[in-house]
Amino acid sequence: MMATELRARLDSYLALRRALGFAMRPDERLLRSFIAFLEQRGLDGPLRAQSALEWATGIRSGPGHQAHRLTVARGFLIHLRALDPQVEVPGPGLLGRAKRPVPHIYTPTDIAALSARRGGPGPAGPGLGARRP
Repeated sequence: MMATELRARLDSYLALRRALGFAMRPDERLLRSFIAFLEQRGLDGPLRAQSALEWATGIRSGPGHQAHRLTVARGFLIHLRALDPQVEVPGPGLLGRAKRPVPHIYTPTDIAALSARRGGPGPAGPGLGARRP
């Protein structure tokens, strides 16, 4: 696959993901870095899973960040594989899972306390659902 073709496919992948509601800004930077990595190595023949693994682990960072990089590359490679069955996709979980922060779940008591501090229930101001006369 030629570099220009790969960049065009990345642009279409990003457009598709954005149309589905994903922001893609951080992932776009990572994927452009992945393509630059592939170009430096020479794009000869189909894309190999090993290349994605080497790119993901080629930086000094924690395993969670490397796992995230590989997950982002996998999504793009899965898209490419639909267009070219010779594209290899690394298996899930090769580097573990990217760890996400544990979300804070507000209790009804938390919500009541926050509402009381603000002066009552409802949106905090215009533009957040407040009705205009």
